[in-house]
Amino acid sequence: MESQVLFLMGVRPKWDQRGRVTGIEAIPRKELGRQRIDVTLVPSGLYRDLFSNLMVMLDDAVTLARNQDENDNLLRAHVLKTKKMLMEKGIAEDKAERLASVRIFTEPSGAYGTNLANVIPRSNSWDNEKQVADVYFMRMSHLFGQGFWSAKEEEGSEDISRTLLKSALSGSKMAIHSRSSNLYATLDNDDFFQYLGGTALAIRTLDGKTPEVYVTNLANPKMPKQETLEKVMGREMRSRYLNPEWIKAMMGEGYAGARFVDKVVEHLWGWQVTVPEAVDAAKWSELYETYILDKNGLDIKGLFRQARNMHAYQSLVARMLETVRKDYWKADDKVVERLAGGYAQSVQEVGLACCDHTCNNPQLTAFTSNVLLSVPGLKSLAPGFGKALDTVKQPANMTAKALQPAVKASDVSASAPDTRRQSPVRLEQAPGKKGQKVEGYEMQETGAPVSGSAPIPYLFILGFLIFVGLIALGFRKK
Repeated sequence: MESQVLFLMGVRPKWDQRGRVTGIEAIPRKELGRQRIDVTLVPSGLYRDLFSNLMVMLDDAVTLARNQDENDNLLRAHVLKTKKMLMEKGIAEDKAERLASVRIFTEPSGAYGTNLANVIPRSNSWDNEKQVADVYFMRMSHLFGQGFWSAKEEEGSEDISRTLLKSALSGSKMAIHSRSSNLYATLDNDDFFQYLGGTALAIRTLDGKTPEVYVTNLANPKMPKQETLEKVMGREMRSRYLNPEWIKAMMGEGYAGARFVDKVVEHLWGWQVTVPEAVDAAKWSELYETYILDKNGLDIKGLFRQARNMHAYQSLVARMLETVRKDYWKADDKVVERLAGGYAQSVQEVGLACCDHTCNNPQLTAFTSNVLLSVPGLKSLAPGFGKALDTVKQPANMTAKALQPAVKASDVSASAPDTRRQSPVRLEQAPGKKGQKVEGYEMQETGAPVSGSAPIPYLFILGFLIFVGLIALGFRKK
């Protein structure tokens, strides 16, 4: 991608005889045959830490391209426009030019991630995408290059760094990210949507339109190619997440495999929020048919039970339901009813998973309850669903029996036994001090006789003494 950035700006590397890059040079306008393109870079914190030398080289390329005095040089024109705006705010000319020339923005030194991977899953905590974009602007508006390194600039009450990031991104026609192997793709981790998707969301917030979103596919370095996000994501879904052979293999991994399937649905939600044009209703419908209707006859719920992770199944069902509630997926009534019933049944079976979008999401709870109560065949699930939520919110109402863990004798290591047991006990604050009654656990001795140490390894000691004796005998014979 570095070569893409350089070429767009009309800059090329200089090489020595050993094939090492020794510097950069501007491609003459006549040779370039087009105008120089303005490129804003949003590297990850990991890239910042591992490739600081490339960060410096790319910043040098920005300076070199800016200094090419050409009538159609977009980068130079944008820098001059931003410089004028900063000078009008009272910033000195030299500093204004440096600030206006910054084209590398990322999170502060020592920090990683855009924070969108934390915000977007908590879908009850925001009402519109602008609130999500504000998190991106706040997190990613640290300046790198032009003499700055993880800098935040303010002028009066204005965050100049955030203004510069918005200015640099506004008007962007395309957002690009890369993948360098077939191991990781768009839906198996949150980095892809929080960086590429987050950047696209930021541009849409500024300009009212999502830019074209592309993936530079470098999985085969001999055949690099540029692909649309929709194409990459569609191929990934069909070859992996909708593929019954992949599902069986992943669920065969047990608890972790079930969790991974849930995360795939979570990451699709991340793309739904950041690049809605890439996630149409068909993708949600295909996931619904595969994992809820079980169109491949795999006994999906049975696989999750076998993996001992029904909470992961509950989470993905609830995420689909939440996508409907927030009007991102216009699903049929029958689909919504099936999801609500499946969600309530899983809660009745294993209790609430309490992930980001369930226990602490009163809007989804109310939405689900309304669906359950509106369908005669689901009404019986409503009381149990509400009771499960109350139990989570008011654990003090749980019985002592429910609080005590069930422990078998075989679960305790004989070499390091614990002779204590836990009993619920009410603790009162000392007299004369104001406070409320609290409940907790008291550690008590059980008095059960247990062995306190492992048996002495007499045979090992005897064998060791014989070994030492034989060595001593050998020395005497020599």
